[in-house]
Amino acid sequence: MDASLTQRAQELASEIAFQAKTVDDLNGLMRLMMKSALERMLNTEMDVHLDHKRLSLADADSARGSATPAAESTAAPIRESSQRRPTNRRNGRSKKTVQGDLGKVTLDTPRDRDGTFEPQVIPKHQRRLSGFDDKILSLYAKGMTTRDIEEIVREL
Repeated sequence: MDASLTQRAQELASEIAFQAKTVDDLNGLMRLMMKSALERMLNTEMDVHLDHKRLSLADADSARGSATPAAESTAAPIRESSQRRPTNRRNGRSKKTVQGDLGKVTLDTPRDRDGTFEPQVIPKHQRRLSGFDDKILSLYAKGMTTRDIEEIVREL
């Protein structure tokens, strides 16, 4: 861990120490941080899976290039709009309870319509997180970008 990360972790620990009255309070805060970080990672994985950036650029390009004359019927733009709509997209969330070093955490795992999303952070049917709590604390302490988080997840 580099010096800036260590310093940020100590500052965060100091802030938490003033607000947490018991060990249970501290564990609750840590579980909340872990839940938030894991859900963000899962959502990022879903974004990559659905390739949102490519789809949004394609939609913008096709909208600019497909101006319909006023004489055409109003049904044409509706068909064009449905053709541009991606076939696989987000389809809600499902609850998943995982057991970590700090206890049980219930996550909202994103789903896709085709059922092809295979999360890498917490694979399907996995219910145990091993050694993940320390990594989550370091992620929050540093305020890392998605790329930094991805590198740490690959290490795990």
